[in-house]
Amino acid sequence: MTSSKPPGLYPEDVKLHSKRLTLRTFRRSDLDVEDSWPDFTEPIYRHYNPLRDDGYSKDRRYLEGLNIFDLKLAILEGGINVGYVGLYDSDARERSAWMGIQFAADQRSKGYCKESLTLLCDAFFHDWRMERMSLEVAIFNLMGVRCYERVGFRMVRQFWHHRAYQRRLDYERDERLAPIRQHFRKGAMGVEVEYLEMIATRETFDNRR
Repeated sequence: MTSSKPPGLYPEDVKLHSKRLTLRTFRRSDLDVEDSWPDFTEPIYRHYNPLRDDGYSKDRRYLEGLNIFDLKLAILEGGINVGYVGLYDSDARERSAWMGIQFAADQRSKGYCKESLTLLCDAFFHDWRMERMSLEVAIFNLMGVRCYERVGFRMVRQFWHHRAYQRRLDYERDERLAPIRQHFRKGAMGVEVEYLEMIATRETFDNRR
């Protein structure tokens, strides 16, 4: 199994540095580190919990990830893996890509999201000469939305997502979900979750607040 990365868009070996963080090409050993990450206690984030599977499954997951992500980077602080960020569905003609980012449950609210995305976007727009980075985020993920806005992402669409991870939550009976219950509904294809599509361009990144 080999990577489907569009040739020439991104370097083969990436290493980006800020004052606190290093973003480097994701390795098989990074999956082992994720086993030590604590679980999320909030139900809306539990799909991020480490799988903690056997070595063979991690080998397979690592190889499958090569075909999902065109570029996947581990996020390290002081040599410790605190998260990862990836680019997928990259389009060489449009100079565009979609982005996904995740942090360990105990590494949030430290400013890592803004710092790591600033590093990535600077390389994406200026070094690699890309034009547009897109993402999807649940509308009730306020922490994520605020981070993306600070980096230069702007909302372009609000929609109901029938493939969202949160669609499996018992939103009707779980009282922990009562404050966000209005962002779930039953659709023709099952439970749908209200999402935002956000886009950053070189201009919005350079002009970020």
